[in-house]
Amino acid sequence: MLNPKKPSPFDVKLTDDQRQQLAADLCREIDDAFNARASVIADGGKIDLADWYYEQGRTDPNNLPFPGAADLTSFFITENVDALRARLLKAVFGVEPFCFVEGWGADAQKAPYVEAFHAWQVPQSELPFELARTIHGALLEDGYILEVSEKVETKRITEQLDVALQVNEQQAPVFMDGQPQLQKDETGEFVPAQPGQPAATIERTQTKLKRLGPQYDPISLKDFVFLPGHAKSRKAVWGYAYRFWTRVPELTEKVADGIYDADAVTEIGDSSDRHDEEIPPSVDTVAAQDGPSVEKELFQVSLKRDLDGDGREEWYLATVSRRYRTLLRLKLDPFAQKLGRARCVPFVLFPRRNSVYGYSYSFDKLLTLAEEHTSLRNMGADRSALVTNAPMTVLEGALWNPDTQPIGVGRTITVRSHDEVKPMVLPDVPMSNVEQKRDLYQAKERVGGLSDSAVGILSNQHRTLGENRLVAGGSAVRVDEVIGYLHLAITEVMQLSHAIWVETLKSDPKGLDAPPSVMSALQSRGAELQNGRFTADLLDGNFHFKPYGTDETADPERQKQDFDGFVMMLTKLAPVVPGFQTILANPEANKAILELALRSYRVRDRQPFLGAFAMPPPPNAPVQPSGPGAPPPVPGTAGAPGGLDPHALMAALAAHTGAPPPPPPGGPQ
Repeated sequence: MLNPKKPSPFDVKLTDDQRQQLAADLCREIDDAFNARASVIADGGKIDLADWYYEQGRTDPNNLPFPGAADLTSFFITENVDALRARLLKAVFGVEPFCFVEGWGADAQKAPYVEAFHAWQVPQSELPFELARTIHGALLEDGYILEVSEKVETKRITEQLDVALQVNEQQAPVFMDGQPQLQKDETGEFVPAQPGQPAATIERTQTKLKRLGPQYDPISLKDFVFLPGHAKSRKAVWGYAYRFWTRVPELTEKVADGIYDADAVTEIGDSSDRHDEEIPPSVDTVAAQDGPSVEKELFQVSLKRDLDGDGREEWYLATVSRRYRTLLRLKLDPFAQKLGRARCVPFVLFPRRNSVYGYSYSFDKLLTLAEEHTSLRNMGADRSALVTNAPMTVLEGALWNPDTQPIGVGRTITVRSHDEVKPMVLPDVPMSNVEQKRDLYQAKERVGGLSDSAVGILSNQHRTLGENRLVAGGSAVRVDEVIGYLHLAITEVMQLSHAIWVETLKSDPKGLDAPPSVMSALQSRGAELQNGRFTADLLDGNFHFKPYGTDETADPERQKQDFDGFVMMLTKLAPVVPGFQTILANPEANKAILELALRSYRVRDRQPFLGAFAMPPPPNAPVQPSGPGAPPPVPGTAGAPGGLDPHALMAALAAHTGAPPPPPPGGPQ
């Protein structure tokens, strides 16, 4: 049985000393980055506290001030994070398509195909779910990371091959040490035997890789650092590193596949890195680390360095054990090299002026308000509980024993005097507590940027409709800024995803069959998908992705109002703007109005409406005159496929909104 040559885990030839020195340098950089970041943001404790408040955690029952005391946590962080996350996700996934695509030069004609391909793939992929997790983490922490990598499926197969034998001048097989010599090409692969050619049958075991497109992994800042850790902007960043855990059997498989170095995996051993042997963790925090469940702590590093000595820096992907100072692999990163950026995309929704890390929405903005709200909630609840269940005052030496004569409905208590047992008189919750809570709600709106109406609750304040609209508009402006940073990050994610899809389709020359809905959508735009398949040549090129969506799309009624207002504006412009009716006669303008109407009124099956614009004119349609001075195209003619009569269109729009009908063609009669 023969094994083909395995791929090397190292793309750069380094000596053992150079490899060891590189591993030590990377581990030192990672340690320094974590230490440097601690001066900018607090690490684990800060993130854990934000999570605790979001979960509305409880304290230790043994630490309560008295038995039965309230143990309430503020809901400010939970409320604002949920509301803002919902608005951001609606801004991303609330409209179609997910991203607009623009192409440069000759690639511009490919843009509709690229846009349709990703509109098909994104909903079917794990991106929506992982993006929701990333946005949630970015609101709780000082940022969050979404890694875009290639999803590969490996299969170990055994096959029999008829390989041609090496022959001499007399066409006789060549033997060496009693074994026939097999022919190999310049790449080292065996040459298949032709009919009638001397051959030997061999059995070969190899690992085949199948590319499945991009995959997405959210990474917390607990496990992630920028290199160097003191970088103040992404221009100063030359690498990224993040911690991940893998089981020993998985390491063994990757050694067999040529991904990790065998000597390095042997050096880091098979003991657990989750804890020191002397102090095992409790079972509820880490699963048992026995046998195949043993996990090793590794760091994946994406770095820009000149390691081959050609005078130019390239992007490399390294895997290193920080505990053992061992380098497991060092490979060129083709996707980062092609796009000029690493595959880790930072989601920083609130940038920090003096660091590449950002601000935490929950911690840096709302934590002190949440702490104050927590104290006020517990004070009010404790006082209300004491007033409702007031303690009893008992004179010393009184006959009453609460154990033998407990207090209850219908109970009789024996006393010598009514002064012996009396309930303690306590004032109810003071108005200062109520007023302080009310002021705190207003402070939360100012700091968090979300008003009561934006959060989705009815405010206790009696504001007019105009005041509510002003407050909601100001809140939308603040959310728009966050959406802008979110769109920038999603653009990077889509560029990486597209590069991975191109390489995936290159590995399969047949391409990927498109479903009928995608082909129909392309036909409605006048684009034809050849053979019904997406290929690498069709998607390869220079493209820019523009995510679409705003926070206003979250309100269906607002969409309808905006559409009706747009229609009324059209009916007013038609009589006063010269040439406006010619614009409305354009099929593309008709289609844009129809798309807006279908989206505003949430029509699910839009294709029967939009597909009509791509239909050819009837065979017996009259030919529309053209040239200078010719009238606007009439719908149904060869000169205006898919167009509508501008006057009929304006009349229909006016009837929809109740606006005055437009004047007849040719002016007033």
